[in-house]
Amino acid sequence: MAPRIADLVTVTRAETVVRLDGAPGRLDDLVLTGDVTRSLTAVLEAAQGPHGAGFLLVGHFGSGKSHFLAALSELLADPSRGRPLPGWDGRARELALGARPSLPVAVPLVEYRAEANLEDVTWRRAWRALDREPPPLGSDRAAAWAQLLDAVRAAGRAGLLLVVDELSEFLRAKRGPALTEDLRFLQFLGEWARQGPVLVVAALQESLEEVASVSERELTRIRDRYPVRLGLSMRHVEDLVRGRLVPLRPGADAELELVHRGLRATQPGWRVTPERFHACYPLHPETLTLLDGLRFLLSQQRGAVDFICRQLRGDPGAGIPAWQDRPAGDLLCPDRVLPYYERAAAALVEGEADRELALRAVRLLTLLAASPLERRRDARELAAMLLVRMSSIDAEANAAYLERAVLEPLAGQGAYVVAHPGAPAATYEVELEADAGLTVSRLVEQERARLQPDDRRVVETLLDLGGSPALSVGLLGQAGRARRQVIWQNTLRHVLLTVARLPELGAQGVDELVGAAERARCEAAVVIAEPEPAVPDLEAVAGSLAGAAPRLAIWVPAPLDAGEREFAAELFCRQVVLRQAMGEGRGRLLDFLRRSSESDVARAREVVRRCYFQGRLVAAELGAGLDLPALSGQPFDAVLRGLVAPLLHALHPRHRDVQPHAELVSDRHVRRLISVALAEPRLTVAAADREGLRPQVEAFLVPLGLARKRGEAYVLAPDPARSPAVAELLRLTATGPVERAGLAAELAGGEVGLSEPELLLLLNGAVRSGIVEATRGRRRVEAPFLSLEEVERVGPGELLAPELRGRLAELGDAVGPGPHEPWDAQVQQAGWDRARVWLEARRDEAARLRDGMERLAGSALHADAQLGGLPEDLGRVERLLGQTDPQAPPRRGLEALVTAAGEPAALLEAARRVAAASRFCATGLAPLMGTVAYLRDPALRIPDVDAYDGVREARGEALGLAARALPLAAEERGANSRSPASSGAGTQIASRGARDAERGVPGAGPAERGRGGRRPGRPGPRGPRAGDGLSGPLHAPGRVGAVDAAGLRLRLRPGHGAADAGRARAGGDGGPGRGPAPGGAGPARAARAAGAGGRGPGLAGPGGGRGRPGGAAPARGGARAGGPGGGRAPGGRPGGGRAAPGAPGRPGGGPARPRRAARRAGRAPPPAAPAAGPAAGLGGRAGRGGRGGRAGGGGGRGR
Repeated sequence: MAPRIADLVTVTRAETVVRLDGAPGRLDDLVLTGDVTRSLTAVLEAAQGPHGAGFLLVGHFGSGKSHFLAALSELLADPSRGRPLPGWDGRARELALGARPSLPVAVPLVEYRAEANLEDVTWRRAWRALDREPPPLGSDRAAAWAQLLDAVRAAGRAGLLLVVDELSEFLRAKRGPALTEDLRFLQFLGEWARQGPVLVVAALQESLEEVASVSERELTRIRDRYPVRLGLSMRHVEDLVRGRLVPLRPGADAELELVHRGLRATQPGWRVTPERFHACYPLHPETLTLLDGLRFLLSQQRGAVDFICRQLRGDPGAGIPAWQDRPAGDLLCPDRVLPYYERAAAALVEGEADRELALRAVRLLTLLAASPLERRRDARELAAMLLVRMSSIDAEANAAYLERAVLEPLAGQGAYVVAHPGAPAATYEVELEADAGLTVSRLVEQERARLQPDDRRVVETLLDLGGSPALSVGLLGQAGRARRQVIWQNTLRHVLLTVARLPELGAQGVDELVGAAERARCEAAVVIAEPEPAVPDLEAVAGSLAGAAPRLAIWVPAPLDAGEREFAAELFCRQVVLRQAMGEGRGRLLDFLRRSSESDVARAREVVRRCYFQGRLVAAELGAGLDLPALSGQPFDAVLRGLVAPLLHALHPRHRDVQPHAELVSDRHVRRLISVALAEPRLTVAAADREGLRPQVEAFLVPLGLARKRGEAYVLAPDPARSPAVAELLRLTATGPVERAGLAAELAGGEVGLSEPELLLLLNGAVRSGIVEATRGRRRVEAPFLSLEEVERVGPGELLAPELRGRLAELGDAVGPGPHEPWDAQVQQAGWDRARVWLEARRDEAARLRDGMERLAGSALHADAQLGGLPEDLGRVERLLGQTDPQAPPRRGLEALVTAAGEPAALLEAARRVAAASRFCATGLAPLMGTVAYLRDPALRIPDVDAYDGVREARGEALGLAARALPLAAEERGANSRSPASSGAGTQIASRGARDAERGVPGAGPAERGRGGRRPGRPGPRGPRAGDGLSGPLHAPGRVGAVDAAGLRLRLRPGHGAADAGRARAGGDGGPGRGPAPGGAGPARAARAAGAGGRGPGLAGPGGGRGRPGGAAPARGGARAGGPGGGRAPGGRPGGGRAAPGAPGRPGGGPARPRRAARRAGRAPPPAAPAAGPAAGLGGRAGRGGRGGRAGGGGGRGR
């Protein structure tokens, strides 16, 4: 009797569904397949040290995840149980024995509703494992779970093991904030496990990407916390078949070898090795492969293990016969995966056996078509999979029979089975495109059946396909946060744009978004919210988020109606089918889906457009003017500009008062405006046209309030009354210097809301005009500067107040004639520099005049001196000087100057008079005082004869003018004050002097102070005595009484006087005796009298001695004297040398210069300025030879 399957294998009654209920024995039943060994090793390695880890165990339904978790819990609860387990290798046993004993906490989420919180469930299950009531969870999550770990250690366990089962289904049923919170708890567990002796193993049927409808950012965080993923694949099920589900009976190996040899002989496409045949028996190896491809459809209904066990044992209740009762060569083939597939095959295939074979072939082809892992098969492969054995002699006959009797009729009749000719043989498949519309509908229905009600992929597909030039949410979401540029009120602005789900964003996400906007130097952040079908009032959620961030705006779409939600779900399912068709290369089905996708995309765009452009922009405060429906037909840049405009208007309501009249987006325009238009306080219209800047000045500087057009020029005049930007700048800097960064942030983020180019223009204009001052370190920064980085601090400017600037024009002599408009720091500095020079000049003049007045007041000869209004003028000037500090800064200095000036016209007139009088004191006061002293000298005698009446009148008039010299000098009237009488007297004196010179009449004058010295000489006849005529210097012919503008100065015309042909001695009390005489006969060049100027006769004292006889040769003599005393001229030869004024000498004469020195002197130089007073003890030197020497008041000696 042929053996049956049941004679070769034992079909165990394994539980197809294992629950974490704490039932013992799971560890003993664990089969160490390859997947199990790898997963167990990873977990046991993390259980060795003081720290743990988190793991995600992924495997489809029926792959043994729950069994693995239960066995792991038993092993780590008592690691010593790993010692006697059979089938464990040395490495696994060593890791098991070295693991720390842990408290296993089973969390079977299948027992909890979706509304339950994952943290609460885990918390209660952990304390239940400790047989204690769970304390309340506090707000500090880390502290609470640390408390649990302390309790575990106190219970004698070294570590904690958390095993979470059915996590994928638990998360799949969650949406919105509840899902986000559970994922955050998973993140916490992953981090917490790394910090202590904690192991976390969570089992999922699918990956988190396929389960959790959350953003990629959340998924990335989960992946970072759980870097190691454990997996149980269909290969694991294959190992289970031999290891536990269907173990071989003893002695079955030989029979299996015969079965394998017989199948290989009857199947031409048989490629199964003996080893794999032994591992899979009694399952066909392709059955397991097909199960793996269909796990998403099959495993949710029964599971791979359930399928194998029920098929082999049979289930009478379900109408499934026991396959183990069949002959040993009847493997469990893939067609059994599609149970009870019924189809009318009588019209296609003749014979009952052929119809049964056709039914099996169609089932197999259908399953192959449904699996994305399979390919088209030829007749040889299909015969091997179906184990067609029509002949036991010729293997090729079995494949040929299947192809000709079954496959070709099915393909020829067009019943979905399609043959694809090719080499080396034709392939067959079920092409559902034969009825594409019906097929798509059925496939879509299948996908809809699998689709969860709130699957996030539905909305994501709608947004991806519904993108348009006006709005592409999908692309924007893929780009992430982006810094975008917009033009608002003709200025370039930056906003941070992102797409987000509001339930996931939360308050923390808003704070992070606002911080990112500040770091990116964006003025605002705009969030495009995704539709949330599960959130009833998304606008309220947006309002609560935007209310805490004034720079945040959220674009909330309108809710999807029922029809739109249904369309979105079908759209997603069709896209899934389309991707499958593309991957499988199904041409006709793919063409149909592509044609239908065009209409799907158009409808999706309409849905997305309606949602968003009938939605609402939500912000803490918005300006008016937003019309979302009107933006729907514009490109996205225009849409974004329309969205940002009301938000920026609410943030910067006063910017419209200073907004440019053209787009300020070119750095070149800004640089040109700064370096040219703002470089000077005034720019003519012609220059602006020549430089090509007139449009920019009109468009940018004038609206900003920096410049105004006055006549044919633009003047720099920042005016806070016209410009809110200037007013805000002055307000921020009013209390003192502020940091430039803080100032820029205030001006950019405040009500004015200046852009960076506007701010750069404003600071340049303000610094240039002086209303503010910019510094970098201790250095003052002058305009122009082309970058804000050049400035560190900005402080209040030092400009003179406008009401005081108006009075500066009246002080033009002091501060300059101007122009003083536009007034800026440079104009102010230039005016103050000129004022300081003017003040210093007045200070010198005032000091000189004060000294001159004091000298007149201290001289008895000038008791009749008149000062006129000079004391009042001097007092006014000195008060001004006392109230004005030349070292003060420009603003304070000019303020003091304007304030102290009082009446500017009167002040300037007083300063002019003081200046004129001061000049006289510098150049004319000393000669005046010398002349007055001479005219008032008692020794000066004017003969009381009619011929000298003019001289007396001239003397009186001269003294009168001398008394009024300072007032006259102040009015600059001295040069025109000569009277006709004085002119006539001068003429008479000149004619009389000529006659006296012809007669050789000696002159006599006031005796010089000092003792006349004598020098021994040869005696000679006595010459004419002095005193025979007019005595004094007025005896010489010349001009008397002329007063010029510089002072009262007597000028004598040149003439001739008598001189002794022999030696003559000028001097004082010369007595008779041997030596030079005071006068001599014979022509001689006269010596200069003090203050008389010009040339004239030599003057001798009244008591001159006798002259020695001398030669008749004329002598050129005469000494220049500093007082009314005369010099003496040597006779017989040229006169002596020069004597410097003021040189001290002995009374009566000074030391004589040697002859050679006098000879080298040659001609006498031009006359020097007169000395300060009459006969002031000035010595002189006279020598022989040379030109006449200069003698002091006491006269000098000469040979």
